[in-house]
Amino acid sequence: MKTIYLDMDSVIANFDAAYRSMTFEEELIDSKKFHRAVTERLILNNLDKMSRANELIDFVFEEFIDFRIGILSSLGTRNEHVSQQAKLQKIQWLFTNFPSIKFDSLNFVHPPAPTEKAKYANTFSLLIDDRKDIVEEFVKQGGQAVMYQDSRFDVLKDEILDKASLIRSIYNPVAV
Repeated sequence: MKTIYLDMDSVIANFDAAYRSMTFEEELIDSKKFHRAVTERLILNNLDKMSRANELIDFVFEEFIDFRIGILSSLGTRNEHVSQQAKLQKIQWLFTNFPSIKFDSLNFVHPPAPTEKAKYANTFSLLIDDRKDIVEEFVKQGGQAVMYQDSRFDVLKDEILDKASLIRSIYNPVAV
């Protein structure tokens, strides 16, 4: 089945801005800061949308009605308690921010994200993600991928269309 996967953090949800602005009384190493941000501050429930998130979602759901459209997002930790909280918060964020959108699948992976996300790669899959290492590994494992930057959305639409067209031609060579 032809599938488009959307990453959440820095693609549709502005995790980086919220995380950078978060402070605690004591200085924490990054993993502890992340764990506390998720479990104490519920950071993932309260993220702003990326500035072009609505346009990206509309574009994908309008242009690719012949594809399954899913989320493929990292939970940011292997800690079971924190990752469960992160998953619940991310699902709640999706329902709150895109209440009328029905994704075909919600997929959440533990680190290392490049390796885990690449398990979803196949000839008929396209990943839209902001991390170069993830995009490269996804392509290495046989999928198509677009390195997403919110500020370049207008330019990247053509790249997304081109890669989806390639998938369509492989999936159904007679119909294209």
